[in-house]
Amino acid sequence: MLNPDRQTDIGFRLNSVICDKPARSDVTYTASRNSRKGCDRCCVTGNYVNRRMVFKDVNSCRRTDNSFRSKEGADYHHGTSVFERLPIDMVKIFPLDYMHLVCLGVVRRQLGIWLRLAKQRQFRLSNETIACINERLQAAESCITKDFQRKCRSLEFLQFWKATECRLFLMYLGPVVLHDLLPSPLYANFLRLFTSVYILCHPRYHLKLCDSVKQQLKQYVLCFDSLYPDELVYNVHALQHLAGDVCEHGCLDTFSAFPYESHLCQIKGRVMSGFRVAKQVASREVERCVFASSTNAGKSPAELTPPCVTVYLAKQSFCVGKTYYSTVSPDRFVVVNGVPGIICGVGEGNLFKFTPCLDKQPFFKKPFESTKLDIYKSGQFSGDTEWVAINTIKYKCIAIPTNHFNVFIPMPHTSAR
Repeated sequence: MLNPDRQTDIGFRLNSVICDKPARSDVTYTASRNSRKGCDRCCVTGNYVNRRMVFKDVNSCRRTDNSFRSKEGADYHHGTSVFERLPIDMVKIFPLDYMHLVCLGVVRRQLGIWLRLAKQRQFRLSNETIACINERLQAAESCITKDFQRKCRSLEFLQFWKATECRLFLMYLGPVVLHDLLPSPLYANFLRLFTSVYILCHPRYHLKLCDSVKQQLKQYVLCFDSLYPDELVYNVHALQHLAGDVCEHGCLDTFSAFPYESHLCQIKGRVMSGFRVAKQVASREVERCVFASSTNAGKSPAELTPPCVTVYLAKQSFCVGKTYYSTVSPDRFVVVNGVPGIICGVGEGNLFKFTPCLDKQPFFKKPFESTKLDIYKSGQFSGDTEWVAINTIKYKCIAIPTNHFNVFIPMPHTSAR
């Protein structure tokens, strides 16, 4: 790859190729998700049931780079990809994208199944249950912090939900909104999905608990098949392979399509014509990097490194990196030294006034106790406050109220490393 002045080569290493299943099938010349051999990670054979391809086997042999390059399985390979010219692992270099696989693929399908069951009045679900879920989603809008671009709309608009809405529902709102509304088997299986994805997105726990998540996702797929027969499509089946990609590439947010979707407008703006589109985008990106490096030339490291903590005393708020904290809800809830609480004031010297919860308890106990992930429920706050340092904040939280208590769910991306 050449820079714009054509004088020096710019070396790079291909870490991963992020794309959804249709795009992955196109660039690798392999079977689509609706094919009998549609899985990219194992050699499972699907069956066509009720107008959809279903993959029920969870113990099929895994695909490897050698098996891919030797074209084992004629039904899976449709040609030779240009990527095979590179010294890369043709299986691991294409990780499963959880934006399309989990958020749009599994979460939206799961909610759609519940809507259909409610109309048929199965599993003790009814239209009244869906109406109650919608009411709770609307009530939870005031709990959404500035970290999120969208709020979850009513389930009436489920087909129009964006991936960010599905992620918000799965990672934060769903466990609280569905509590005491879904039948126990359905809610327990949803918690398996929630805890698994939450751990795989967590910078602290994604490697430590990766092996247990593999088993948990496999159990989720098996229970999904028993609860909703003939619904085990590609996206649900592929969940069992997601933990393996996390072990290879890091937590889910490091190789998802969310950043690409967020900057899609800027990327499109760099394309001037339909001739060599990828080259145009790459050249504009190199030019941007060259301009940024020339602008920063001669500056000291202190000028190039933004302050970690920025305090706004007049507004009683502060920022740690890109995370905003305030004395006003919903951006006031934090976890300090393993205790959830609220920010009551901001002072000088990077200090803030902290009011802890009195009676923190686990929100759920299965598949394991929620306190292992710093997820708590609490009914009241202490009357005492104390000044603590900003760098003692472990997480920023979303606090979702119920009739009897508040549920505190930390945001993994705010974790203090």
